[in-house]
Amino acid sequence: MEVEGRRDGDDEVPVARRFPSVTLNKKIGFRRAWNKKDKWVEVLGHAATGGFVSHCGWNSILEGLWHGVPIVTWPIYAEEQLNAFVMLKELGLADELRLDHKGRGVGGNLVQAEEIERAVGRLMGGGAASMRKRVKEMREAARNAVKEGGSSYDSIGKLIQDFIKSIE
Repeated sequence: MEVEGRRDGDDEVPVARRFPSVTLNKKIGFRRAWNKKDKWVEVLGHAATGGFVSHCGWNSILEGLWHGVPIVTWPIYAEEQLNAFVMLKELGLADELRLDHKGRGVGGNLVQAEEIERAVGRLMGGGAASMRKRVKEMREAARNAVKEGGSSYDSIGKLIQDFIKSIE
């Protein structure tokens, strides 16, 4: 197959083109989902989504945890490295593609397709069962927090009451 004048087997084919949107098995899949036409949250919420590669921005982490989807960390700038470290080393809710502590950002440290393949393979493999269990537990905790009587529900209610009192 030709991609911008190159064959898929060539080393110069962009990483996005080297990972087709396929289901790896009947239960878990890997899908490229950064095209704006894709509905990102719907992709994360789909039963076939077994994980995703993330720069570890806070919104991506929250969306992944809300849907119970483990993350492969690929931080690039600023707090993303701290977020990735906490998710990976402290909470055990992610797998590592790379923790780029050199701060070179996009293009500073080229990640090869094989490196992504290994990280995604670990995430999809049986060795990630305990991480998947922790991510599912976090999903339930997040959902319970926003239910009536949950910590987030109660906190926002208190905040609203404080605002009302301050304008009376």
